[in-house]
Amino acid sequence: MSASQSLGGPSRCGRVLGPSLDKIIKNAAWRKHFHLVAACKSTLDKLESVSESESESTTSGTNQSPSPLSGLPSTDVEQVLQPLIVALDSAYLKVVDPALECTFKLFFRPPPR
Repeated sequence: MSASQSLGGPSRCGRVLGPSLDKIIKNAAWRKHFHLVAACKSTLDKLESVSESESESTTSGTNQSPSPLSGLPSTDVEQVLQPLIVALDSAYLKVVDPALECTFKLFFRPPPR
């Protein structure tokens, strides 16, 4: 990854999710939450491969509903949100806190103009 590219890829969703998923990975108890760490790493890889133009062309060229996450194709939303759901279900404060913070940023803050 180049220094100019942020963790999580170029999309808005990736820029919000990337640092949060990285924080979850670093704070997770590796032996107890190995499935959470694997889900976070898989999602980071997915976000690196998604570009803004790809997500816009995917939703504008078909009859799909618009994605609830800005900068992400609607077909990938469930996969990308899965680590946040698993983190919240863990009830482990060190991973719940970044998951809640990320959820707030994704759904309750307006996108930058």
